[in-house]
Amino acid sequence: RMGIGSSIMRFLEKKAKSLNFESIQLETDSDAKWAINFYRKHGYSIFQKDKNPWGYHVWLEKSLR
Repeated sequence: RMGIGSSIMRFLEKKAKSLNFESIQLETDSDAKWAINFYRKHGYSIFQKDKNPWGYHVWLEKSLR
């Protein structure tokens, strides 16, 4: 692994913070365990799960304060 995803995540979080965002919310498919693990590694927590016509989606959030 080269850490490109982590570098992009840090850049986006820094940009959002500079724009006075209080938090970042994102969504991924519940079957994408690799993505959920990646986001959790970066401090995101699951706050909601939704059923849709294709399955379940997971919403994650990270406070920038």
